[in-house]
Amino acid sequence: MVVFQDKVRRILTGFGLTEVRNYSFGGEELTGVKQLELANPISADKKYLRFNLTAGLEKNLQDNLRFFDRAAIFEIGKVFQPEEKWALGLALGEKKKDTILELKGMADGLLEKLGVVDYHFVPTEKGLVIKIGSEIVGYLQNQTTELGLRALLRFIGGEKEFRPFSQYPAVERDISLFIPEGAPAGKILETMKSSGVRYLEDVYLIDSYKPKEGGKSLTFRIVFQTSDKTLTDEEADAGLKKIIVVLVDKFNVDVR
Repeated sequence: MVVFQDKVRRILTGFGLTEVRNYSFGGEELTGVKQLELANPISADKKYLRFNLTAGLEKNLQDNLRFFDRAAIFEIGKVFQPEEKWALGLALGEKKKDTILELKGMADGLLEKLGVVDYHFVPTEKGLVIKIGSEIVGYLQNQTTELGLRALLRFIGGEKEFRPFSQYPAVERDISLFIPEGAPAGKILETMKSSGVRYLEDVYLIDSYKPKEGGKSLTFRIVFQTSDKTLTDEEADAGLKKIIVVLVDKFNVDVR
């Protein structure tokens, strides 16, 4: 589990998230769940063992967004439901922007880099449930997502090619596209990922807007990285231009 946690940690810090650590205790009584109450709590607001990581991460977001325009954090820690479990929580917030699509993209990128297959996001009244096959392994709602680490670990089996994590920082570029009504957004994403552009590490959707005149505006975040040097802005810009050429040629998109 320690090695697996370190792998998750490296992936998420590569996405630009900062790790936080919160208390394993809380004072809020949750409806409909069985919480473990401490016999001798140190204070009234720390009388229960935490049921999830979400409550602490939401508080972290609130505190950070008082001073900053954006906060992107994660936590790896134990929860008690009531049995003890290892969990992973991600939280992403911006003052003037809905971040749920970007958060979904990060969760999607994490699962992909871990080598998880057959995972999907199922819409519910409160957000999205994350399933691998038929098993629920986590959820995503509003500004947070939480996954069970041991559940994830069960689905990462077999031999996989090992690629060392890069010690060099990633370079990110955002691209906004206007696509016609009914255009295949999923195929556009897959085309970018499989474009063969040098140094391309990852692509994920971070924003979607549907104007009144029809069509759809999509914003993708493109990540460039290499294992042997720090990329220059010129190298990242060259990769971005090649991706744009591919998209315009294949889908006739309008780059904003």
